[in-house]
Amino acid sequence: ESFDAVVMVEVLEHFIDPLKALKAITKLSKKQTLIFGTTPNTDSEHWKKSKQNIYVPEDHIFLFNDKSLTYFAKKAGVHGLTVEHFGSGDKNDSNLLYAGIISA
Repeated sequence: ESFDAVVMVEVLEHFIDPLKALKAITKLSKKQTLIFGTTPNTDSEHWKKSKQNIYVPEDHIFLFNDKSLTYFAKKAGVHGLTVEHFGSGDKNDSNLLYAGIISA
């Protein structure tokens, strides 16, 4: 029970098992810890049209959209999760910005 806040900017998608990682963070955090982060959005037009080869299993192991991110956070004990979109500001062309409270 050491942390008041956890920041994970473009990190979660690199874990082999993001649920296990989130549960470990929950175990190490105080009750009412703020978790904040960002991750690529597989529902975005940018994602669908990208010609870059950065979205490969060796780099981005697990991919998220609003629904999957919310599911994993809830299973890990993160409550009140809000998911916003950032980048161009358009939901269809931006990454995911998320924040919630760990209530371990």
